[in-house]
Amino acid sequence: MKNLIFILFLLISCPVYGKEQATLRNGDEPKPLICTEKHHEKCLRYVPSTDPPGQLMTLNLERVIDGDTLVASGRKIRLWGINAPERGKPYYDVSTMFLKAVLKNGKLECKFLEKDRYQRDVMHCWIDKVDLGALIVEAGLAIDYERYSDGFYYYQERLAKLKNRGMWKGTKYRIGE
Repeated sequence: MKNLIFILFLLISCPVYGKEQATLRNGDEPKPLICTEKHHEKCLRYVPSTDPPGQLMTLNLERVIDGDTLVASGRKIRLWGINAPERGKPYYDVSTMFLKAVLKNGKLECKFLEKDRYQRDVMHCWIDKVDLGALIVEAGLAIDYERYSDGFYYYQERLAKLKNRGMWKGTKYRIGE
């Protein structure tokens, strides 16, 4: 019950992705900015997610396995670009429940990218045209998996840290580290 209340709080308190943009240097408050260069030192990367690219598949959710893996339309899907806590780690249950809550209602659309070493379909997914990875990372329940995403969710992770959301709550993270 406590986790469900936490998830509802996150859903209510998290800004809609794409409405907030920021520069976060040396603890400065967020200011409007759209970056044009990847990892430019004076700004954070902002990637609009309201218009997913073409060739999307509409999928029917069957079940959520964990915070970054689900089964939809007979496919085992690993969400691209993020890494949620594994079983037995802090925030595993919360990230899993958050993903279930987000996917409960809405149109799930995904774009196939590749097969991973476990033969899961790695897909970039949207729920009602909102980037699913961005929602989870911005809620502080997954990290930008930069090894694969090349920093695609860098902005959302920094915002989660700045706002002390999810797994970043209570950490001594400082902007600029």
